[in-house]
Amino acid sequence: MGLVVSILSGVLSSVLFVLIVEVYVRVRRSLDHRSIRSATGISRPECTVVVPAFPVDSPVRDGLLSLNDAIALGFTLEVCSILKVKSTIMSTKRIQDNLSSNIVVIGGPSGNDTTAALLRTYCPGFKIHNSGDFSRMFYECGGHRFDDGRSSTSAFIVKLGPTRTNLTGAVMLLWGHYGVGTAAAAYFLNQHSKRLKKLGDGDSYFAAISLNGNLGYRSVSTSVLDISDGAFSD
Repeated sequence: MGLVVSILSGVLSSVLFVLIVEVYVRVRRSLDHRSIRSATGISRPECTVVVPAFPVDSPVRDGLLSLNDAIALGFTLEVCSILKVKSTIMSTKRIQDNLSSNIVVIGGPSGNDTTAALLRTYCPGFKIHNSGDFSRMFYECGGHRFDDGRSSTSAFIVKLGPTRTNLTGAVMLLWGHYGVGTAAAAYFLNQHSKRLKKLGDGDSYFAAISLNGNLGYRSVSTSVLDISDGAFSD
């Protein structure tokens, strides 16, 4: 009898442990989903994901994505899936007028014309220098200079809310000076969105995150530099 009781106690303890772990995982997942929703402002039903397009003379042909942009796209589509949003992928060179209310733009201003246009329109305080020479290009904003090299580069995450754009949904920009920065921006949004919740004015924000480009996109720092005030000022 004592053996039976001991076995039943062990089974019940195991079942209870599994239930506790399951509840913890569900609660943690729910909180993570809530933080992603807060960081992006994206809501159902749809989201257009605008990807870069490279010139014909580029090693990466028009219609194809570089490895890092493809990684960024993967993390972005996962975010859309978490938010239960239907996603449509569109090239910046073939962009249409009937975009959905929510838009995510992948890639920096040198490879994605949509990013360049949105930065010019809504982020006048974010200055791009030597834009015609990628090797000498750097950025300035709010007293900060982003002069990137492979060993020390930056990722940028920008949220443009309806109050700033007068659109019905949210616009997100995910990019970096190098492709690894673009992948890092999407990875950070996917994995560390809770660190973006309190940036900017609640409607929009402009975040800069450092990483070591030689170590890959996962080397991104969990510290966020909020340059919203400088980016959105004239």
